[in-house]
Amino acid sequence: MDMDSEFKGIRLPDWRLIDEISMPLVEQGIGVFDVLQQSLPSIVLAQVDKIDEEWTETRLIKMFKIAQFQLRYLLQSQQDLQSQQDLVKKLDGEKEKVQKLSKENQHFRKTYFNSDDSPKELFKCEECSKIFLDATFLMAHIQKRHRNNGQIPDAHKEKEPEYRILS
Repeated sequence: MDMDSEFKGIRLPDWRLIDEISMPLVEQGIGVFDVLQQSLPSIVLAQVDKIDEEWTETRLIKMFKIAQFQLRYLLQSQQDLQSQQDLVKKLDGEKEKVQKLSKENQHFRKTYFNSDDSPKELFKCEECSKIFLDATFLMAHIQKRHRNNGQIPDAHKEKEPEYRILS
C-alpha cells in the first residue's frame, strides 16, 4: 500500500489537531515525537490550493513552525540512523577481525601440537587459569602476579610446577 492511496482523502489540515498543539511544550521538547507524528499527515498531505476563512495568519504560522519541527526531527533521525549504520559497519569490521584472529589462533594451535620439535605440555596457573609454554614462565608469572596470596614459591626449589597437558 502506498502513501498516496492511504491518505488520498486528506485535503485540508486538521485545524482542531493543530490548534491543540502547544508550541511552548513542543519547543521545550515535551512530547515532541507523539505530537509531530500525529500531525505529520495533516500538515504534509494537505492541499494548499486556496485559502478560506479557516486559514488565519496565526494558524498558518503555527502550521509552518510545526512543519519546521517535523523537518528538524527527520533530519536528526537521518543523522542518528547514519551514525547507527556507521557503528554497525565498524562492528562488522571488528567481527571480521575477531574471526580472522580466531582462525589464525586455531591454525597456530594445530601447528604447535602437530610439530615434532615442540613440547606437548602446557603449564597452567592454578590461581588464574593462564597457560604457559614453559615452567619458568609459569613460576615467573606466579611470583609477579600472585605474591599477595601468601604463597610465594621459592625459585630455587626443584619443585615440579602443577600443569595440565592441553591438546
